[in-house]
Amino acid sequence: MERLWRLSLILVLGLALLPSNFAFVDYGAELAAQSYALVKAGMPFIPLGLLLMLVWRRAQIQLVTLAIYLILLPALWVLPGWGWPESRSMLFAWPGLALGMALGTASLRAFSPPTKSSHHHAARP
Repeated sequence: MERLWRLSLILVLGLALLPSNFAFVDYGAELAAQSYALVKAGMPFIPLGLLLMLVWRRAQIQLVTLAIYLILLPALWVLPGWGWPESRSMLFAWPGLALGMALGTASLRAFSPPTKSSHHHAARP
């Protein structure tokens, strides 16, 4: 599951860098605009990812997220006015969720009580 999650995340980030025309005309400006769109769409999902990591396990979040994207994206294409730009914006929320999950993992690690290791015990008299 972890590999599929990471591969999907890499594909989404690759979409952010994909030029609309392959002649690479004005690619720098387009890259800046796509990067901004990626950050803008992902920001609201950072707190959601963090909160989900505090109540669910990583594997559960990954499974639910993959299922939602695999079911929801094709279903939304039948709606009038829904196309590639809307789908790309929805996909751009995924890196925000992943970043929130990473922050949640770091928070859990930082606030967990320290564990005692057996080989650092002081000699008893």
